[in-house]
Amino acid sequence: QQQQQQQGPGTWIWRTDLAATQPFWHGWYSGLSDAFLKVPGPKMLMLAGTDRLDKPLTIGQMQGKFQLVLLPMAGHAVHEDEAVAAANHIRTFLQRFRVGEPPLVVPRPVTGLKPVLPVVAGPFHKP
Repeated sequence: QQQQQQQGPGTWIWRTDLAATQPFWHGWYSGLSDAFLKVPGPKMLMLAGTDRLDKPLTIGQMQGKFQLVLLPMAGHAVHEDEAVAAANHIRTFLQRFRVGEPPLVVPRPVTGLKPVLPVVAGPFHKP
C-alpha cells in the first residue's frame, strides 16, 4: 500500500505503484532494437547520446540502416528539452525522404528524338 502524505494544492501524487510493474520492465524493451531495424523504409533515431546504443543498433548505424541524430544538450525527454532542434531534424528528414508527398514522377523521353551526346570541349589529347 502507498502511504499518502498531505500535499498542498498543485502537488503531484503518484497514483501507480511503479515498483509493482518491475516484473514487466524487461519485456517492454526486449527485441525493440531488432524490430526497429526491420521496419521497412527510412528511419531516424534521435538520442541525447550514444551511450545507450545496444549492439544491434550500433551495428545498424554503422551499416547505414537508419539516420542517427544526437542532441547532446537534451536530457531524457529529447523532444521536450530540445524541441526546436528536434522539430527541425524531423522536418528535414521528412522532406529528404518525401514522406507524405506524392511519388516523384520522372518524365520519359519523347519518342522519335535522337539522344543528345556530350560534346568534348577544350584540349583533347590523342595518344
